Amino acid sequence: MRTPTKIIIALVAGVIVLMAAAMGGLFWFSAKQTIYAYAITYEVSGGGEADVTYRGSREAGTTPIGHTSHKSGAGDLQLETSLPAGRTATVTATPSDTGVLHCRIVLDRRLGRSATTLAEATASGPGQPVTCEHQLPNGVRQNQ
Repeated sequence: MRTPTKIIIALVAGVIVLMAAAMGGLFWFSAKQTIYAYAITYEVSGGGEADVTYRGSREAGTTPIGHTSHKSGAGDLQLETSLPAGRTATVTATPSDTGVLHCRIVLDRRLGRSATTLAEATASGPGQPVTCEHQLPNGVRQNQ
């Protein structure tokens, strides 16, 4: 009679272990989320006036090309926007005078995380345009 009791105890213990493993797997899976869009900050510096073209949107699901003029003496330009996963973040600045411009693309500054520089560049010379671009990952899963 001891043998059937041991079998029942072993089966119950096995079921408990399997349930615990399944619950742990569900917790691990639910603690991850898929990234559908990224918060991007485009930066342009270097002085002088510049025409700036960039890709981004304040609305989810759209990626228009934006355009702005940066005035002399206004300090560095920072444009906050968002881009869907898998798109290319791009900013191009063309000086209207002989200034040397610098651009940078920064990830997730608005989300309170430490900023990550994705791309940066300096124009090849005075009066030359500068372009920064970076391909964003597509649908990356990350821990919350």
